[in-house]
Amino acid sequence: MTIYRYFAMRFLRSFLATLAAFMVLSVMIETVEQLRRFASDSMSFATGFGLSLLAVPRNLYDILPWWYSWQRSSCICRWPGPAS
Repeated sequence: MTIYRYFAMRFLRSFLATLAAFMVLSVMIETVEQLRRFASDSMSFATGFGLSLLAVPRNLYDILPWWYSWQRSSCICRWPGPAS
């Protein structure tokens, strides 16, 4: 059982490190994009950074689209509806 726990922890650590790298890259790109988009409105860096943090879930969904479908398919309480 110990080797399975070891492999699971290694996989989880690698997955979270990759997800964090994508998230940091997404925040950096989105911050630059927000500052460029609203440059004429003299927006501060803090406001652009805050707007980029709001866009992170959408960007992560684009990177990991299987997560949403996996969550919906694993719901036990979902009723399939009437048979057609």
